[in-house]
Amino acid sequence: GTTVEPPSPPSRAAVPELPRARCALGRASGTMGGCSSAGSENFPIPADKEEVQARGVTDVCCGLLFTVVVAGMVALAFVGVVEGDTKRLTHGRDYNGRICGVDEGVENQTFLYYCGFLDRVGDYPKHLNYQSKSCVSACPVNSSEQIACIMPEFV
Repeated sequence: GTTVEPPSPPSRAAVPELPRARCALGRASGTMGGCSSAGSENFPIPADKEEVQARGVTDVCCGLLFTVVVAGMVALAFVGVVEGDTKRLTHGRDYNGRICGVDEGVENQTFLYYCGFLDRVGDYPKHLNYQSKSCVSACPVNSSEQIACIMPEFV
Protein backbone atom coordinates (compact mmCIF):
# COMPACT_ATOMS: atom_id res chain seq x y z
CA GLY A 1 0.00 0.00 0.00
CA THR A 2 0.53 3.55 -0.41
CA THR A 3 0.74 5.83 2.55
CA VAL A 4 -1.09 9.10 2.53
CA GLU A 5 0.59 11.91 4.34
CA PRO A 6 -1.53 14.48 6.12
CA PRO A 7 -1.53 17.94 4.57
CA SER A 8 1.12 20.22 5.95
CA PRO A 9 -0.02 23.31 7.85
CA PRO A 10 0.12 26.58 5.90
CA SER A 11 3.17 28.71 6.36
CA ARG A 12 3.11 31.63 8.84
CA ALA A 13 3.41 34.09 5.99
CA ALA A 14 0.09 32.91 4.48
CA VAL A 15 -1.96 33.42 7.71
CA PRO A 16 -2.66 37.05 8.68
CA GLU A 17 -1.89 37.99 12.27
CA LEU A 18 -5.12 38.50 14.22
CA PRO A 19 -5.35 40.52 17.42
CA ARG A 20 -5.00 38.31 20.42
CA ALA A 21 -7.85 38.40 22.86
CA ARG A 22 -7.70 37.56 26.54
CA CYS A 23 -10.68 35.49 27.66
CA ALA A 24 -11.79 34.83 31.18
CA LEU A 25 -14.39 32.44 32.48
CA GLY A 26 -17.05 34.06 34.60
CA ARG A 27 -16.74 31.72 37.56
CA ALA A 28 -12.97 31.86 37.79
CA SER A 29 -12.67 35.64 37.58
CA GLY A 30 -15.82 36.62 39.48
CA THR A 31 -17.26 38.44 36.46
CA MET A 32 -19.77 37.51 33.80
CA GLY A 33 -16.93 36.50 31.48
CA GLY A 34 -16.00 37.64 28.02
CA CYS A 35 -13.06 38.57 25.85
CA SER A 36 -10.97 41.70 25.73
CA SER A 37 -8.44 42.94 23.22
CA ALA A 38 -7.31 45.84 25.38
CA GLY A 39 -3.67 44.77 25.39
CA SER A 40 -3.32 44.48 21.62
CA GLU A 41 -1.26 47.11 19.84
CA ASN A 42 -3.38 47.20 16.71
CA PHE A 43 -6.89 46.77 18.10
CA PRO A 44 -9.28 48.32 17.17
CA ILE A 45 -6.97 50.60 15.15
CA PRO A 46 -3.24 51.10 15.30
CA ALA A 47 -2.13 53.75 17.78
CA ASP A 48 -1.44 57.17 16.32
CA LYS A 49 2.21 58.02 16.19
CA GLU A 50 1.51 61.76 15.91
CA GLU A 51 1.16 64.03 18.90
CA VAL A 52 -2.38 64.46 20.19
CA GLN A 53 -3.71 68.01 20.21
CA ALA A 54 -4.03 69.59 23.63
CA ARG A 55 -7.62 69.66 24.85
CA GLY A 56 -9.34 72.85 25.88
CA VAL A 57 -12.66 74.46 26.71
CA THR A 58 -15.03 74.28 23.75
CA ASP A 59 -18.14 76.15 24.94
CA VAL A 60 -17.36 79.08 27.20
CA CYS A 61 -20.83 80.67 26.91
CA CYS A 62 -22.69 77.56 28.11
CA GLY A 63 -20.17 77.08 30.93
CA LEU A 64 -20.70 80.64 32.14
CA LEU A 65 -24.49 80.35 31.82
CA PHE A 66 -24.46 77.09 33.81
CA THR A 67 -22.32 78.72 36.54
CA VAL A 68 -24.67 81.72 36.76
CA VAL A 69 -27.77 79.47 37.00
CA VAL A 70 -26.22 77.32 39.76
CA ALA A 71 -25.14 80.44 41.68
CA GLY A 72 -28.67 81.84 41.33
CA MET A 73 -30.22 78.65 42.70
CA VAL A 74 -27.84 78.66 45.67
CA ALA A 75 -28.61 82.35 46.35
CA LEU A 76 -32.37 81.74 46.10
CA ALA A 77 -32.16 78.79 48.52
CA PHE A 78 -30.13 80.91 50.96
CA VAL A 79 -32.65 83.77 50.86
CA GLY A 80 -35.50 81.28 51.34
CA VAL A 81 -33.91 79.78 54.45
CA VAL A 82 -32.96 83.16 55.96
CA GLU A 83 -36.14 85.11 55.14
CA GLY A 84 -38.74 82.33 55.01
CA ASP A 85 -40.28 79.94 57.51
CA THR A 86 -38.91 76.44 56.91
CA LYS A 87 -41.49 74.97 59.29
CA ARG A 88 -44.08 75.56 56.57
CA LEU A 89 -42.30 72.82 54.62
CA THR A 90 -42.01 70.31 57.48
CA HIS A 91 -45.26 70.83 59.42
CA GLY A 92 -48.86 70.45 58.27
CA ARG A 93 -51.44 73.28 58.20
CA ASP A 94 -55.05 72.95 59.33
CA TYR A 95 -58.17 74.35 57.63
CA ASN A 96 -57.47 77.81 59.15
CA GLY A 97 -53.91 77.86 57.79
CA ARG A 98 -52.32 77.46 61.22
CA ILE A 99 -49.07 75.47 61.28
CA CYS A 100 -49.56 72.43 63.54
CA GLY A 101 -47.32 72.48 66.60
CA VAL A 102 -46.11 76.03 65.89
CA ASP A 103 -48.88 78.63 65.62
CA GLU A 104 -50.98 80.00 68.48
CA GLY A 105 -53.88 77.76 69.42
CA VAL A 106 -52.27 74.57 68.06
CA GLU A 107 -48.89 74.63 69.84
CA ASN A 108 -49.48 71.23 71.49
CA GLN A 109 -51.12 69.66 68.46
CA THR A 110 -48.22 68.49 66.32
CA PHE A 111 -50.00 66.02 64.01
CA LEU A 112 -52.19 66.73 60.98
CA TYR A 113 -55.43 64.77 60.59
CA TYR A 114 -57.17 64.58 57.20
CA CYS A 115 -60.92 64.37 57.67
CA GLY A 116 -63.07 61.97 55.67
CA PHE A 117 -66.15 62.62 53.55
CA LEU A 118 -69.57 61.70 54.91
CA ASP A 119 -69.95 58.58 52.72
CA ARG A 120 -68.66 55.67 54.78
CA VAL A 121 -67.85 51.99 54.63
CA GLY A 122 -68.68 50.72 58.10
CA ASP A 123 -67.07 53.06 60.64
CA TYR A 124 -64.52 54.54 58.25
CA PRO A 125 -64.82 57.16 55.49
CA LYS A 126 -64.75 55.96 51.90
CA HIS A 127 -62.50 58.86 50.80
CA LEU A 128 -60.36 61.47 52.52
CA ASN A 129 -61.12 65.16 52.13
CA TYR A 130 -57.75 66.82 51.57
CA GLN A 131 -59.28 70.30 51.95
CA SER A 132 -60.55 69.57 55.47
CA LYS A 133 -57.61 69.11 57.85
CA SER A 134 -57.25 69.49 61.60
CA CYS A 135 -54.28 69.61 63.96
CA VAL A 136 -54.39 66.89 66.64
CA SER A 137 -52.17 66.03 69.60
CA ALA A 138 -52.27 62.28 68.81
CA CYS A 139 -53.51 60.22 65.93
CA PRO A 140 -56.85 58.48 66.58
CA VAL A 141 -56.63 54.75 67.24
CA ASN A 142 -60.28 53.87 66.52
CA SER A 143 -63.38 55.35 64.92
CA SER A 144 -65.02 56.33 68.23
CA GLU A 145 -62.71 59.35 68.72
CA GLN A 146 -64.27 62.59 67.48
CA ILE A 147 -62.11 65.12 65.62
CA ALA A 148 -63.39 68.62 64.86
CA CYS A 149 -63.47 68.92 61.07
CA ILE A 150 -64.74 71.76 58.92
CA MET A 151 -66.45 70.09 56.00
CA PRO A 152 -66.99 71.94 52.68
CA GLU A 153 -70.61 70.72 52.65
CA PHE A 154 -71.28 72.75 55.82
CA VAL A 155 -69.30 75.91 55.07
